[in-house]
Amino acid sequence: MSQGKSKLLEGIIIGAIAGAAISMLDKNTRRTVIENSKAVKNKTVHMIKHPDEVKQNLQEKYAAVRETIEQVSDDVSFLTTQVEQLKKTTPQVLDVVKTTKETFSHKYGQDEQK
Repeated sequence: MSQGKSKLLEGIIIGAIAGAAISMLDKNTRRTVIENSKAVKNKTVHMIKHPDEVKQNLQEKYAAVRETIEQVSDDVSFLTTQVEQLKKTTPQVLDVVKTTKETFSHKYGQDEQK
């Protein structure tokens, strides 16, 4: 079984290499690969030369994500509280509306009979 897996993995790797090599025959693909490789190299060199800047950027992004999570958590808490209040208040409001309706129905229903 491991021999079969080994040959499968070997075939996948060879196929990927062959596909990459064939795609490099296209001039636009070569240019794009070269440009992207240079950009990655430049970013990597910059990160190596300026680790404090990278650290600062990461800390800022972490703080922003943390703040967003806290805001979302606060919003969810607020909404949960509002829903709970509505659950408690809605039956009371319905009772008031029902009582009011009954009162006006009786009052005006009796007045119409007079």
